[in-house]
Amino acid sequence: MLLIGVLVALTAAAAVGAWLAWQGSTGGSGNTATLPILTAPTGPDKRRPDEPGGLTVPHQDKLVYDRLIPGTPTRPVEQLLPAPETPVERPRPPEPQAAPQVAAANPPASPPPSATLPGSVMPPPAAAPAQPATVNPLPPPGVLPAPVTPPTVVTQAVSAAPAPVPAPGSQQVAAASPAAAPAPGGWRVQLASVGEWNRAQSEWTRIQRRAAPLLDGMSPVVVEVKLERGTFWRIQAAPLTDREAAAGLCGKLKAQSLDCLVVAP
Repeated sequence: MLLIGVLVALTAAAAVGAWLAWQGSTGGSGNTATLPILTAPTGPDKRRPDEPGGLTVPHQDKLVYDRLIPGTPTRPVEQLLPAPETPVERPRPPEPQAAPQVAAANPPASPPPSATLPGSVMPPPAAAPAQPATVNPLPPPGVLPAPVTPPTVVTQAVSAAPAPVPAPGSQQVAAASPAAAPAPGGWRVQLASVGEWNRAQSEWTRIQRRAAPLLDGMSPVVVEVKLERGTFWRIQAAPLTDREAAAGLCGKLKAQSLDCLVVAP
């Protein structure tokens, strides 16, 4: 069996070799086709046609050709918008100059109605020196943001020391002393309190514009108050005839979401 298999394999190999030899001899003598070679065309890829047809537009691209000519002067560019503004430093408001101080004593505290009667004998005033009230002018009108009535400034100092009690049995006529500088007007309505002098005028202008019908014909009064936590300037509107008028104005201001406080004379 092994010998038969070897003979079959040799016979098959001989047959394949004979077939290959025959194919080689017949293929070499036949005609072979030449393979084509692809090459890129010569010349430009696109070319304007001699007769493009369509609508004929005269002087087409004339402006572009003029710009490409060397030596042609360039036309100035038209400026449509105005030139930018040059920044200017804002003027600083001048420092307020202190006016001559007016020496005046603080007004005595109002006693209860039942304590004293008109014409009764009063004890002498306290011997402690009273702090003078200072009236400061406003800055020049040119610095103010709006032409409004300049406020009157009244300086008040808060004293924490209580007045001494007079000795019993002593009845003397109160000594004549200079009265304190009264605030302009009678009853007033306080509108705001600021911590800087320069903000007093601008705050009054803002409130006056917001409540213009209610504050027409009224003048601002700026009261300077020195407290332990600092100095404050209270902005008040005056004059008002009585407490009812001040309370009525304050109620109308609160209806417009504005804070206010009635101030007695």
